[in-house]
Amino acid sequence: MVNNIDKTEIQLEQLTEISMRANQLFANIDQFAQDLQ
Repeated sequence: MVNNIDKTEIQLEQLTEISMRANQLFANIDQFAQDLQ
């Protein structure tokens, strides 16, 4: 039971990091698009 909770917490941390990186990537792309205009 505890093992499952640990795995879930790890997955949540990974999802949070992926989400942050994705947001940063989209921000970079948006900035790049604005620079092209």
